[in-house]
Amino acid sequence: MSKMLKIHFPKVNTYFPLKS
Repeated sequence: MSKMLKIHFPKVNTYFPLKS
């Protein structure tokens, strides 16, 4: 599994898998 990118939104914490 790859690293994960954490994107912080005003009301949402979303994690996206990083595929290079």
